[in-house]
Amino acid sequence: VGNQWILTTNGAAGRAAPFAQPSPATPLVSLRVAALGTGRANIESGASQLIELDYPVQMQGAAVDGSMIVGDTAAAGVSRIGAVNQTVFAKSVLIQTGGPGAGTRSELKSSAKQVISTLNGNLRVLGGSGNNSLAQIDPTDQNILVNGGVDVIGGAGISALAQITSQGTQSLFATNGNINVTGGTGAGSNASITAASVQSLSASGAISATSIPGGGSGTIGGGAAPGTSPNTPGNSTATGTVLALSTTQSGVIDETEPGSQNENDPRRRAPICF
Repeated sequence: VGNQWILTTNGAAGRAAPFAQPSPATPLVSLRVAALGTGRANIESGASQLIELDYPVQMQGAAVDGSMIVGDTAAAGVSRIGAVNQTVFAKSVLIQTGGPGAGTRSELKSSAKQVISTLNGNLRVLGGSGNNSLAQIDPTDQNILVNGGVDVIGGAGISALAQITSQGTQSLFATNGNINVTGGTGAGSNASITAASVQSLSASGAISATSIPGGGSGTIGGGAAPGTSPNTPGNSTATGTVLALSTTQSGVIDETEPGSQNENDPRRRAPICF
């Protein structure tokens, strides 16, 4: 019901049993939440949640994994990591719904502020093969830094949705790749990156939204004007109100584990420049 801190260490890929993956199709990862049955698989906090996957050792060049997967292509239930305030440091993040059963859901969710940093990999939100399924990242206010690319892709099922959505403001920076939003092959399997308030997107490559004929739509948009900063040349947006910032913008996300005795320990601080 209170604060939660999850720290993984020594997450080397290819570890032997007893840490073998549940299915051959799923790679070993530092943190995996997958409802393979029709029930729920949850990691939740009623307050602040800090997740550090093989961090900070992955920033020191160590051969560790550091990746997060929520859901599975074969998931049949609800896979969820949630909190009130949520901070995630991972090498890469994948949110994936399943099938063929209907109504599966996979989500990384915060009811207030959410900060996500992928330190050396991509952020992917992928729809599944089940009808009426949902893969989502869903906070109230959101800041995401991806040292890679971003893909949000609808699924093969009917109305198999994939989305990154904020109920307030949203900032999404991709420092080493594109931001691609692509509808799925299933009818109504839409993909979107949206915000109820100001939306700010930046990518070292292109920003694009693509709809699939006979399938789902791709949508990017914010609910409020982004201010006076112009779009970055070379970045394209298909729809919505988007602020594309210069890739040379700099700032710091500086988070610590909430309420921890290590709060003032510089080894546990996380200056991430973007």
